[in-house]
Amino acid sequence: MIIVGERNWSLEYQKGDKPDHVWIYVKVKNEKIYFETFDDWLTFVKGFDHNSSSKIKAIGFQYKSHTNEKDATESNGVYLIKCIKGVMGGPAQDTYVTGIVKGDQVYKTTWSLPALLPEEECVEKIESCFEEALVNYGEEKAGVI
Repeated sequence: MIIVGERNWSLEYQKGDKPDHVWIYVKVKNEKIYFETFDDWLTFVKGFDHNSSSKIKAIGFQYKSHTNEKDATESNGVYLIKCIKGVMGGPAQDTYVTGIVKGDQVYKTTWSLPALLPEEECVEKIESCFEEALVNYGEEKAGVI
C-alpha cells in the first residue's frame, strides 16, 4: 500500500491493525509518501520519472510516532534495500539500508528496526546498488547491478 500525505497515513494507522509496523517514507515536494512494504517502494521506483523536476528531499522510517530520516536535498538520488542481518546461533533481524547518491558514490546507512537507529554507515560506488531499488535523477544507470 502506498499512501500520500501524513493525514492519510494517520487515518490508516488509527485503524489499529498495524500498530507495530515500521513504515518507509519519502518527502517529495511538500508531501510525505508512505510505503507499507519494500515491494511498494519498488513499485514507486518503477513509476518515478527520473527526469522530472520532482526530487526526493528525504528518505526515512516511521514507527508509531517516532521517525528517523536522511536528508537528500543535495543528492543525485536515493536508494533503499531490505536486508537480513544474522549472528551465528542467534536470530535473524530484518534491516534496511538507505543510500544518498552523490555523483557516483552512495552514502549508505544500515538501520536497526523497529528502533530506527543507524547501525553502520559506509560509502560505496553506485555500481554496487541494485538498479530496481535506486532513484537516480536523469542519470544513466549503466554498470549498476
